[in-house]
Amino acid sequence: MLSDLDRKVCQKHKLEIQTIDLTQSTADQDKYLCIKCLMEKIDIQNMALVDETKTMIKQMKSEQFNNKIKEYQRRIQNFKQIESQVKEMKVSINNTIDKLQSNLNQKITIMENELNDSESKTVNSTFEEDVRILSKNYKGSFNY
Repeated sequence: MLSDLDRKVCQKHKLEIQTIDLTQSTADQDKYLCIKCLMEKIDIQNMALVDETKTMIKQMKSEQFNNKIKEYQRRIQNFKQIESQVKEMKVSINNTIDKLQSNLNQKITIMENELNDSESKTVNSTFEEDVRILSKNYKGSFNY
């Protein structure tokens, strides 16, 4: 009889019979339980076979690895975008500085030319003309 039981396989899961339900109310086809049937009968959802657990662990690690890769790729892409924006901003700032420098150089050149022109145009004026100009600009106490 034991040799017959040794060969019995669960019809539902196709696994080897591990336990027998000795309750009289249980139908004969439901008396012989494989490990999965036993887990279903106990009704514990947080139990799994060792092989299933190993498979779940592999799947979990694979998902975690894939998620980590995706997260790194996302972060790399974000940093590349920031880098590109910084480069664009650098070009814009450099252009602005170049324009400012050019404007300053133009102003300096204009002022130097005006200074040279005024030095070369010093006009010899008469004393009377100088008095008239001084009177016009004089504010008192040697301020003009």
